[in-house]
Amino acid sequence: MRIEWIIEPDEIARVKAFVAAHRDIPFVQDRIKWNLRLEKPPVSKSEFWEKHVGCLLTTQQKSGPESAVSRFIKTMPFSLSFEACSHEADVEAFSLSLSILKGFGGLRRSSVISREIAANLEFLKAGGWE
Repeated sequence: MRIEWIIEPDEIARVKAFVAAHRDIPFVQDRIKWNLRLEKPPVSKSEFWEKHVGCLLTTQQKSGPESAVSRFIKTMPFSLSFEACSHEADVEAFSLSLSILKGFGGLRRSSVISREIAANLEFLKAGGWE
């Protein structure tokens, strides 16, 4: 199979205009400085796991500062932390429980996300970290 992606000059111009219009926004400047720095800090398994769960939660719903996803991610202690999930025999049932995803309110796809969390943890524990 061969896929050919043709980008027209007007599309390039629109992207360049978008970048130019947003390049001086402080949030964009902070992201560029943070994400493109040469020396990257080490990432722990716990940090990776929390970001991973956050990505699963934000896949198909709003995740702005006041959203249910944002509120869930900011809960302390984080109820789906790597440590908490690692000690559960049935991670899917644990994450889907009424006290976690289903009980939080406003989170979509909780049964799908619970399956993904369980499958991804299994993959990581079976050598996926490497």
